Amino acid sequence: MKRMIQTLTAMTVVAAAMTFGPAPAQAANPQVYREAMRDFSPVIVDWAAEAHNTLGAAVLKPELACEAATQELARRGHSIWADMAGTALAAPRAVRFSHDAATKALAGMVEQTAGACGHEQDAARAFDASFQTFAAPMKLIRLYAAR
Repeated sequence: MKRMIQTLTAMTVVAAAMTFGPAPAQAANPQVYREAMRDFSPVIVDWAAEAHNTLGAAVLKPELACEAATQELARRGHSIWADMAGTALAAPRAVRFSHDAATKALAGMVEQTAGACGHEQDAARAFDASFQTFAAPMKLIRLYAAR
């Protein structure tokens, strides 16, 4: 199951890269990005916090990682990741690097959440690393969107 999810995630990344191609040199309207991320970034951050708490709890109570709610959390995370990857096309130059870094870290968090069953400690440890990588660029995006 974990291998299948990893394969599907990798295929989605490749398909997105092939579909969207290289990002434009500058977004046509940075205000559109700001408005989109103003509403979307709290959703992203809330999901990351919920998944972080779930995997942290699964270290102490491993059955949590195998529950349907955790798999649903991973599916929601994948949907959020896909939306964030699509939003990268509109990312202005000022936040493009941060957007890409946050999107990549989010993909790692989704993968660790999806594959946590039976690997709770490893998943939580890897999630923590991705979460730390995610925090700074996401903060910059939120500050940019708040302007």
